[in-house]
This record gives sequence, structure tokens and C-alpha cells, in this order.
Amino acid sequence: MLYLKSRPSPRLEICLLFFFSSRTLTLKRSQRSIYNLAQVSTLSNMSSNCSHFLSALPPLHLLCFSFLLGANLYQSFIMAKISYRALPKSAFRSLQKQAWPFYFRSQSLLVVITAVTIPRDDLVPFEASLMSWVPHAVAFTSAMLNTFIFEPATRKAMVQVTHQETRDGPSCNTTQYDENKVMEDASVRPSSGMVVVKRRFSFSHAMCIHLNLLTLGAVLAYGWTLAARIQ
Repeated sequence: MLYLKSRPSPRLEICLLFFFSSRTLTLKRSQRSIYNLAQVSTLSNMSSNCSHFLSALPPLHLLCFSFLLGANLYQSFIMAKISYRALPKSAFRSLQKQAWPFYFRSQSLLVVITAVTIPRDDLVPFEASLMSWVPHAVAFTSAMLNTFIFEPATRKAMVQVTHQETRDGPSCNTTQYDENKVMEDASVRPSSGMVVVKRRFSFSHAMCIHLNLLTLGAVLAYGWTLAARIQ
């Protein structure tokens, strides 16, 4: 009697086991090769994007440096002088209270962006790289001191001067900024409170001016080294 369900021979089992194991191994190898190809493609795309970003650094760096130098020169030597001569005293004070905080914050931000976008070159020696970073460190430190310490102190002292003018009355307001008249007219003398707030304002304002000039000098020094590297 012939049975339909019979156990296959051991040789056939070995052949079937070898066949399926080889197919599984081939499938795993093909999946691994596909995964490796995907990794290689991802790395190549990342390197391509990185090369595109690095190629965009020099024009971005020059643009940020141009903005930084132009803003320093315009605000320090053009806008401040013209507004001081053209505007009344109250309007000039209101303008300066709005303009200088924005200027110092923008100055700090532009110094950071200019430092970050310095083109990287492995062939540049350490001395040249140091000459690129030191002016940015000096400019950033002086800009941050103006942003968070001396400019708020100057603005606060300016408000105190205005309040002291109101307390002293109009007779002192017309002469307190003209020192020659005050020295000639002995009957008109600034009050002790006005002397204190004026001294405080003069100190903080002088620190703002000198730190701003230090920032400008550091920017010009870096511009000199940058121009020497352009071929």
C-alpha cells in the first residue's frame, strides 16, 4: 500500500535546508549592501552640502565685515554729528536713547557673525589664525561692555540729568551746558545734584566713546589683515 504522506529522505532534507539557508544569507547580504549604499549616499550628500556651505563662507564673511565696518563709521562719525547739530536738545536725547542701544546690540551680533564665518583653511599658519581671532575678541569684549554696562549707565545718567534740570528750574537749564557762561556769571551755579549726575554722565559717556573707538580700531586692524590675504 502506497502512502501519500511519507517522510522525505535525509539527503533531501539536507538539500532543502542548504537551499533555504543560502537564500536567507543572500537576502541578508543584499540588504546589508543596500544599507551600506544608502549610508555612502547620505555621507556623500552631507559632504556635498558641507562643501557648498564652506564655499559660501568667504562672500558671507566679507558681507558681514562690510556691514560691521560701515555701521561703525556711519554711526560714530556721521549720524551722531549731524543729529547733534540739526536736532533740538530734547529731540537729540530721545534719538540717542533709541539709536545707541540698537547700534551696540547690532555691533555685537555682527562681530559674532563675522568671527563665525571666517573661512577655514588648513594651510593658514597659527600666527595668521591668531591675528584673525584677536581683533574679534577685542571688538566683542568692548561691544558687550557697551551693550550691558556703559550704555545703560549713560542712558540712566541722561535721564537723571533731565530730572535734575526740572528740579533746578529754568534759570539753570539755559546755562548748565555752557561752561564759559557759568564761569563768567558767578550768580549762576549748577546745584550739587547737577554736578554729581553730570560727573556720572561724563564718565559713562566717555567710556562708551572710548570702547566704541576700541571696537572700531579692532575692526580696522582685522580689515588690514583680511585685505593682505586677498589675492
